[in-house]
Amino acid sequence: MALTPTNLPLRPGHFTQWETEEQTRVRPATGSVVALPIVDDWGPANVAVRLDSYDDYVEVYGRSLTAGERAARDCFRGEDLPDSLGAGRIIAIRMGATSGGGALAHATVELDNTATNAAITVDARYPGTRGNLLRVAVEAGATAGTKDFVVYDGAVEKERYNHPEADIAELVEAVNESSPYLTLTMLVDNVALATVAAQPLVGGANGETLSSSNWLAALSTLESERFSFLAPYELTDDSTQASIVEWTQLRNAAGKRVMTGLGGTDDEAATAAVIAAQAINDGDLIRLGSFVYQDDVYGESSPAQMVPRLAGIAAQRGDRGGMSFARLAGGVLLSGPNDADVDRTILGGVMTLSADSREDAPVHFVKGLTTFSDQSDKNRYRVYRNPKYVRTMHLLEHDFTEALQTDNLGRVTLDAEGKEAGKIITELADLMREREARGAFLPGWTVERDPEFPSSPTDEILPLRYGVQFQPTLEAVLSTLVIR
Repeated sequence: MALTPTNLPLRPGHFTQWETEEQTRVRPATGSVVALPIVDDWGPANVAVRLDSYDDYVEVYGRSLTAGERAARDCFRGEDLPDSLGAGRIIAIRMGATSGGGALAHATVELDNTATNAAITVDARYPGTRGNLLRVAVEAGATAGTKDFVVYDGAVEKERYNHPEADIAELVEAVNESSPYLTLTMLVDNVALATVAAQPLVGGANGETLSSSNWLAALSTLESERFSFLAPYELTDDSTQASIVEWTQLRNAAGKRVMTGLGGTDDEAATAAVIAAQAINDGDLIRLGSFVYQDDVYGESSPAQMVPRLAGIAAQRGDRGGMSFARLAGGVLLSGPNDADVDRTILGGVMTLSADSREDAPVHFVKGLTTFSDQSDKNRYRVYRNPKYVRTMHLLEHDFTEALQTDNLGRVTLDAEGKEAGKIITELADLMREREARGAFLPGWTVERDPEFPSSPTDEILPLRYGVQFQPTLEAVLSTLVIR
């Protein structure tokens, strides 16, 4: 009995009642969000889907040990250590070839009515080979004049729809409104479906052979989404990688800051990885190479397959920490670069793996690096080859853009006294102060009007200038042992 101010207990004593309260889900910061183009055997295609956990992924796309499922799990997994996991959110987009052999296709079957005419077309709700496991049957209903339409996933009954046997329209409406497995198309109404044992759906295909145009179509769908890292899984085709590089550069040039990871094959030599990285030569792109990782769940993993895991680590660390010595729990290093090749990859802008004696996670990235290799400007080289510094700039711009677009642009009126401009500067200074507190910036940063761009209230423009000094993370310790 619920206790209320008008319904108090009669007897003395201690009385407790429990209430549940729905929690408001807070949108993760853009810096923790990873865009994940995938191939899978189930789920909506060519649609951006926001997922806040691996369980969310399984609910939408299923659990089939597919490439997409692995990419999502790795991205949420990150380092896979108790205090260091992965992304706060992924934005998944399921890709698929739309033409040619093996193009995306729904599994399907037609069922006849008692007049031996095709009565309904049964399609898997989503394209892919997962639909080929579905089966449907028509049985006599428990009530005279009705029939049951039964849905099986393999040998397991999942759904049963009882309907007046001649009312096919009612059955179609019921299934299409509620089934997570199927959609029906009515061909003939007012004639009962023929009773039939479980029939398999056939013809589902995943569209796994992707072209550059399929990748670019997926990226076009992601244009309006907020994310900070793009993590293509198992992408090794040179022309498609070149398209991804160009897309990343264009997006950053437009002020939509993103870092992208790419990787090589499992037999790629260190010299080849370095050549590929130096051809990119961009602080917004990371190149993995020259190793083979053995995952406890998924087996041998190439650098191209490890990109989502790197993205998860980057998303978790944000602008607080670098990626040098980031750990990979749950696996071992099958092969990696020798000492000379480790030096070669560091100088060449390639992130690679090594291993030590740490029991819970011996495998680690040697050094966090972007592909930026132009040393003509030493200070620019120091900043743009370090993923932490590039991410710090990206995430600051993301947060400034969000704050200004949400609360200020189109709302604030610039006054002659500069009061409103001062409020904006204070708001942005608060964001800078937060970064100093978490170790992204050293003290002494500045936010101020840019004196090189004089403005007045009639200009509709507020020019600002920022000054920061990045907080470095520890990369090496030099010890001298004095023997006495």
